[in-house]
Amino acid sequence: FLLSGISPSSFISKIFEEIGDHEKALEYLNLYTEVESMEKEGFFSKEIAYYSVKHDAMHKDYLLLKKDEHLKQLQLKKAHQLLLFVAIILLLLIAIAIIIARQYWQKKKNLTSLQNSTHTITRQNDIITASINYAKTIQETLLPHTGNFFNSFRDSFFLYKPKNIVSGDFLWYKILGKNIFFAPIDCTGHGVPGAMLSLVANNLLD
Repeated sequence: FLLSGISPSSFISKIFEEIGDHEKALEYLNLYTEVESMEKEGFFSKEIAYYSVKHDAMHKDYLLLKKDEHLKQLQLKKAHQLLLFVAIILLLLIAIAIIIARQYWQKKKNLTSLQNSTHTITRQNDIITASINYAKTIQETLLPHTGNFFNSFRDSFFLYKPKNIVSGDFLWYKILGKNIFFAPIDCTGHGVPGAMLSLVANNLLD
């Protein structure tokens, strides 16, 4: 370029102009103008002026590249930090969801077990109640009927309120000729045991 009299800066500027990079074309055109000015003023030789200005331009580009690289590293670091933060939040949400799901299924399991136990207890209670009602029917059949007693003693009453369905309390009476013998009997115990003793006592009194 020096032998042909064409400035490298001018040549490069034209190349960038042809490819449409006007910013670079203007940069090297300014470089060419600065070198030409320095040559006219006689401060440096043509070669020294060119390489001096070129060195400054390259150093400027280096600083810009270094700045851009630093900014990119900062952006990358921020992106990593944001990604880590999002990952931690997701893990916490997943952990909370797992805990809530486990509590829900445990409560559902406990509720199902409680419902099954309640059903079993209700069924057993119904069976026991049915058996006690049947025992009451047997007891009422074997013990003396109070209707005949109230026919003899019209102004009397007999209060009978068993704690359970059946009881060890009963009204015993016996008619022998013109005499009427009666007694309110209270056998030891409540429920089925008392009812069994009442049958024994009735047989002994008879």
